[in-house]
Amino acid sequence: MPRDEPSPPPTSRREPIKPDYGAAWIGGVIPGLCSSSPPDWLPDAAVAANRVVVLVLDGLGWSMLADHGTHLPTISGMTGRAVTCGVPSTTATGLSCITTGLTPAEHGLLGYRFGLDQGVLNVLRWRYDGGRKGPDAATLQPVPAFDGRPLPTIVKSEFDGTGFTEAHLRGGHFRGWQTPAVLRNQVALALQAGSRVVYAYYDGIDKVAHAHGLGDPMFTAELADTNRLVDDLLALIPSDGALVITADHGHVEVGPDAIVGTDPVDRLIARRAGESRFRSLYARPNKQQELLTACREVFGDRCWVFSRDELFDGGWFGPAGPPQHRRRIGDVVLAPFADIGIADPATPGEDQMASRHGSLTEEEMLVPLLAAAGQAA
Repeated sequence: MPRDEPSPPPTSRREPIKPDYGAAWIGGVIPGLCSSSPPDWLPDAAVAANRVVVLVLDGLGWSMLADHGTHLPTISGMTGRAVTCGVPSTTATGLSCITTGLTPAEHGLLGYRFGLDQGVLNVLRWRYDGGRKGPDAATLQPVPAFDGRPLPTIVKSEFDGTGFTEAHLRGGHFRGWQTPAVLRNQVALALQAGSRVVYAYYDGIDKVAHAHGLGDPMFTAELADTNRLVDDLLALIPSDGALVITADHGHVEVGPDAIVGTDPVDRLIARRAGESRFRSLYARPNKQQELLTACREVFGDRCWVFSRDELFDGGWFGPAGPPQHRRRIGDVVLAPFADIGIADPATPGEDQMASRHGSLTEEEMLVPLLAAAGQAA
């Protein structure tokens, strides 16, 4: 259950990580690889390659390479650097940045759940709270993936035809996989067909982290399996090609016993959205400033507390996008720097996770951009 009292001792305040959307960040990877003048922050192995497989490992934070390098020997041995993901540091936003090359302000998929006039949309399920079907995906996010290039997109078969797939992968050549073995074979077939850039997505690390946490043997076993997947992909990619690894966000260990309620400010809240590490609060009429002040008093020792205008005008979501996107974020956002999550009674299942993401800490915001040459003859 969410805990409200007593408040914990103040946590040392940290500096939030702000993406440099014009430089090294996840949204620049595929446009950079497709460019005739690749940016200098791309790994040399990727720039030199005649063909590239971009493997997005959902949830692989940069800090995991230091914390769990023994379970990720191949990945840790690849060359590259840390780059930033988008804000918030979550799958719906991050994958949309990678595939469209747009900032969050531009593509407008501003989190796991965000507010629309019709209700709060769960982006991954493409359903409003209460179960109603979500809006037309191409209307909500009209920009096609990969700048209109029909790149092979190798993702889980169950995602075919979903609203979120339509919103962030529209125009790609969908190739479904059911198991890692099928993923590997789909990559091989795409390369045999002559594709210059292949997009592949694997979600094992994220799923196991949410369910078991970052210190559990289940998690380290998944890291080892993911490393084997990378070994297998390198073995089938020709030597004139390369494997590029990146991610949509990292993780922090925040379990069910670290979920904090919003009781002290509930009287000022009309509805909630976002997720536990980037909680979006919509104020009751004419209560916006009062809610912001109250949240800073109650949560300021554990969270970065932003107004909507501070986030958009400060560039946290990138250059200004369509003005209607601003309404997809609450009047106030709570982004914890402490190891806590902020509850939402509408999503009690979220409180049971063992590990989370969404906020602006290094662990959540920094992800790998790594590359290695293929090994097939």
